[in-house]
Parts: sequence; C-alpha cells; structure tokens
Amino acid sequence: MYFAYPLVLAGIPLLLLPLFLLKRRRGIRHPNNRLLQGIPARFFRYYLASVLAYMALSLGICAMARAVIPHKDGINQQKSRDDILALDVSGSMGSPMKGKVPEPDKKDPDLDRELPGRPAPVTNDVGNVRDNGTNPWKGQRRIDHAMAAMLLMVRNRYLANQGDRIAIMGFDTEPHWIWPLTPELKVVYRNGLFMDEGMGGGTNFGRNPGPIDAAVEHFIKRGKSKARTFIMITDGEDQIYPSDMTRLIKLLKDNDVHFYVIGVGETLARRDVDIIRLVQAVGGKAYRVENANDLANCFKDIDETEQSLVDMESAARQQEIFFYFAFASAFMFMLSLGAEALFPKP
Repeated sequence: MYFAYPLVLAGIPLLLLPLFLLKRRRGIRHPNNRLLQGIPARFFRYYLASVLAYMALSLGICAMARAVIPHKDGINQQKSRDDILALDVSGSMGSPMKGKVPEPDKKDPDLDRELPGRPAPVTNDVGNVRDNGTNPWKGQRRIDHAMAAMLLMVRNRYLANQGDRIAIMGFDTEPHWIWPLTPELKVVYRNGLFMDEGMGGGTNFGRNPGPIDAAVEHFIKRGKSKARTFIMITDGEDQIYPSDMTRLIKLLKDNDVHFYVIGVGETLARRDVDIIRLVQAVGGKAYRVENANDLANCFKDIDETEQSLVDMESAARQQEIFFYFAFASAFMFMLSLGAEALFPKP
C-alpha cells in the first residue's frame, strides 16, 4: 500500500499541536500524590471523546491522501533484441554507388509524412545529384544507399512491433550518437533521415574512442536484451594496431556482442582489411557489397538472427482503498459523539 498524495499526511501531526499547546498551559500540580489516586480512570473518560475525534480526523486525512494498493499481473517474456547501427559518415561515403535499394512495400503515415528542415538537393563532387527530401531511396551516393537500407530495417522492426530497441550512431574519426537505445523506433527512423548531415573526415575503427568502444559501453549502460547486435556500415580502410585488435576482441567477446560489418565499395569488397579480420576473430560476419541492390539483403539476413527473451513487467493496476479510511473515520467520529454523551466533561 502507498499514498498517492503523501504530503497530505503532514496534517496528522499538525492535529496534535493544539493539544500540545493546551498541555503546556494546563497541568496538575500538587505535593500530595495520594490525592491523584483514581485520576487515571477519570482521565481516560475525560479524554476518550477527544482521542476518538483525533483518530477520526487522522483517518479522514489518510482518506484524502488516497491510499492505493498496486497489483501487477506478473512478468511477461517476449522476444526482442538490442541493436546499434553505426554508419560511416566519412567523406569517402559520398562516392557514387550503382544500383538501388528496394523501396518499402507500403507507406506508413507515422514514418512517411513530410519533414521540415531538409535542405534543397545539391550536387556532390562527382556530379551525382543527392536527394535531401524525406524519401531516402532516391540518392546516388554510398551513404544514401546505406541510409536507405538501414532505415528499411528500422521500418520493418517498427511495423513488426516486437519490442526491439535500436540506437543509431554516425562515425568518422570519432563516434557521434544520433539516438540512444530506445523502443520508440519511429523516433529512431525520423532522426536517421538526417545522418548524412555534416559528413566528412577520416575513418577510425580501433583507436579509443571509436565506434566499437562506444557501442559496447552503451550496451552495458542501457542494454536490456541478452541479444546484443552491433552493425557497422562502412567503406573505409583503417589500420587497427595489434594492441587495439586484442582489446576490441576481448571487449566484444566479454560482453557477448554479435558484430556485423557491411562493407560497401571496392576496398572492403575485394580486400581482407583489419576490420574484416576483427569480425572473423569474434565469430561475426562480414558482408561485401558493391551494388546497392544487395544492401537490403544484408540487413534482412542480420534481421533473422536469434532473438532473446526479455522480462517485460506488465503495467501495474491500482486498487483504491481510500474509502475504507473514510468509513473508519466516520465510525470513529460516531464513537467520539457517543463517548461525549456518555462521559461529559465536567
């Protein structure tokens, strides 16, 4: 049991203040204690009505504080997972890429409504027109296709409504959180539309802080599911020093993080670079993509990985019991009136 408005209970001790002041002003003083014999019985009768009245007022205050008893239906288990999607936003992701990511099967009013604040279309350094509207499926750059495939995965999770939690980050020389782990996938999707803003710089995989370090730390602090998946989309090549390689392998294995790399572009499609070797060392999987058409298939394959059971507490129900205090208050008040009539004060 608890009280919805506990501050109201402060009125109970305040009821004693008049009695305390009265006691300080009145007292029984006599040098002969024999004369006090028989006083306890008279004292009880004299103050019985006042005590009952005080109890009635106290119970009335408890009723006004609204006593409730919480009830939980139990703990439900459902399959869900925690995913962190890391998108390379370095300057090389502005290079062109052939193909087109499949568009979603159907529109969704919560995801596809027009967003303000997107700049007008511009032309990148290789002459490809990028689309900065709310439709991420029309771009020509590597990052446009990567964003489209990534957001398609978020969209499918949102429509499935399985309680999955997703976070998104961009990274170049440092990681940049776009949105932390949350089951509010609509918010993740809407913020993911802006991931290409401010892109530039180089690529950092292993130097701390890097995207892997940031992701594992985030899983530790905010993760709930035992299924932790870290998906990195990149076209970069960055040397991972042996000391960093050892540290990252231990970090991923110790925290049971499933690691996937989607490599776009010629470098990661044809060469075994350090990031590919890291994935293989931790039992993850690397995808080599040269055409945007295959990007969505990579996410679909990852999406079919095993989910884990997560304890989800059902919403608590509240049983109102304030009326019991109200009835008790009324009963005590009636007893107080009876005591006043039976034992009148002299």
